[in-house]
Amino acid sequence: MNANNAAQYSAGRKREQDEARKWIVRLIFVIYLLLIFEGTLRKWLLPSFQSVLFFIRDPLVVVAFFLATKAGLWPVKSLLFQAGLALAVAFAILGLFQIGFLGVHPYAVLYGMRMYFMYLPLAFLIGRVFSGKNLKTLQDITMVIAIPMAFLAFRQFHSEADSFINLSYEAIPANVTVVNHPRPSGTFTFHDGHALFVMTAVMFVLNSWTLVGKRRWTDWLLLILSTIAAVVELTVVVNRKAFFVVAAFIPTLLISAAGAQSRGAVVKRAVLAGVVGAGAIALMFTSSSMIFQEESKAVVDRTAEAGSNEGSHETRLVWY
Repeated sequence: MNANNAAQYSAGRKREQDEARKWIVRLIFVIYLLLIFEGTLRKWLLPSFQSVLFFIRDPLVVVAFFLATKAGLWPVKSLLFQAGLALAVAFAILGLFQIGFLGVHPYAVLYGMRMYFMYLPLAFLIGRVFSGKNLKTLQDITMVIAIPMAFLAFRQFHSEADSFINLSYEAIPANVTVVNHPRPSGTFTFHDGHALFVMTAVMFVLNSWTLVGKRRWTDWLLLILSTIAAVVELTVVVNRKAFFVVAAFIPTLLISAAGAQSRGAVVKRAVLAGVVGAGAIALMFTSSSMIFQEESKAVVDRTAEAGSNEGSHETRLVWY
């Protein structure tokens, strides 16, 4: 291959990768939205098809993987990516052993592989194809969704466990806390999915406080409303893991901001974000506070009950 042909091939390959990257980014956004709203379809809109809707994201993930493979976008030199693939291969061999010698049904093995490994490569692919602008868009989308999600979660917390908004698919009532309040699931099928969304939303909100540059009034409005929504979500989620993750994220945010290029402005805003986060958590658990008193009591009582049944905070933190 001469120099001209090599240059043409390189240019064509780059165009192919750029086009594939655009489509993969679009697919990832659709997958993310389906992840959040899949429960709405399964619980309320199309409960008769809930078992089929459980796999609604899988074809999009397969298409994204196909495009990434065709365009050569996988981070094949990443040691973590290689370790993940090696682990998947090892589990696949173990699955074949279980099918052949232990009589495990092939569908059970495939389902297990799907649950453990199908979405693992997606994290590496996001890191490869997402730009800063894409990540900012994902953050803004999450912050916008967090606002109505907070209203829904608050309403679920103060409704009966068997009320319509608290029913999962097949009319399964929500889990009830020690103070007889349901654990909100938001638009998700179960509580755990909503708890993960709360963690993501809170971290995006705190990160948004550290961003430098000019903001339009709409940016400030979104930041303020989503901050209020994040506080509401934390008070009603009744999930200790959410508080552990947020508490760990605040110092991480401060450390990462200290190494930023525009250090002065970013550190100031990171400190502000830390104060906002720590202050919100402290406010929720101050006994003299009249704000979210019933909700914070549910979290405190749930933590005490779980501590007596499952071990100390330190033990649970290690095993979470």
